[in-house]
Amino acid sequence: MSGDTQPKPLRLSGSQPFTQQPGVYIMIGERTNVAGSPKFARLVKEGKFEEAVSVARQQVENGANVIDICMDEGMIDGASAMTRYLQLLASEPGLPEAERQEVLDRMVAQVAELSQLVAGVTELAKGEALDASPRDVRLAAVDLAEVAAAAVEGARRDWPQTVFTADLEPCVVRGHAERLKTAVRNLLDNAAKFGPPGSTVEVRLRAGELDLARVLRAAGDPVRLAIVRLLADDRERTCNELQAELELPSSTCSYHLRLLREAGFTRTRAQGTERRITLRRTDLDERFPGLLDALLL
Repeated sequence: MSGDTQPKPLRLSGSQPFTQQPGVYIMIGERTNVAGSPKFARLVKEGKFEEAVSVARQQVENGANVIDICMDEGMIDGASAMTRYLQLLASEPGLPEAERQEVLDRMVAQVAELSQLVAGVTELAKGEALDASPRDVRLAAVDLAEVAAAAVEGARRDWPQTVFTADLEPCVVRGHAERLKTAVRNLLDNAAKFGPPGSTVEVRLRAGELDLARVLRAAGDPVRLAIVRLLADDRERTCNELQAELELPSSTCSYHLRLLREAGFTRTRAQGTERRITLRRTDLDERFPGLLDALLL
């Protein structure tokens, strides 16, 4: 290593981005780890989570900047115990209500993703995924745009110093939705982890050629045709807005929107927790000149 090479600072993601500054000492409290504290392990096993919170509080009061929370023990349901404990920590006084809820939402989401990851690793360890024949794997039609949008949303939560942009076109594939989401998240996490702070990660998805038969089948339903006509003003709408304008039940509206998206009629853009829908007018006009105008008469 050359003499002028500086080590990279420690970077952590969480409810707030954290970068360790050179020369700054960080104290990590390890008493909320069931492997490192018999008292904490006993409280968790006995379900005394309120008392277990005092262990974390004591560490912070004694100067800990970071606390290490671990529920990895054979006699403990790690996912549920971690979720319960984090919920109690987030309810501790000292945080404004909005920030407390944000911390809780982030923690619960991360625990859920961790549970899925553990389940996948367990499956691989048993050899089930590798030994299973294609018939044993439950494949279904999956909108890759929705999978990518969910992955981007999670990456934005976990890597707040990185800017993620998403330009996603509907693209239906056959696969396993959770496994596809895990694969996309791995790519996004690596891009954020190894990219410079403040960098931008662009996620773009382009579908293949539009199929005339699928387009016509989708437009053959009067409800779906009504949705297309509403979207013809090129204004973005949410599912709730379309549902209200057409006076449709939520499940019915979602069903018809899915078929329109899979046929290539619409494009969905993620904005926070909302999905904003527009008509793919340019793509349809280029592929089938005059067709959209005829449908809108």
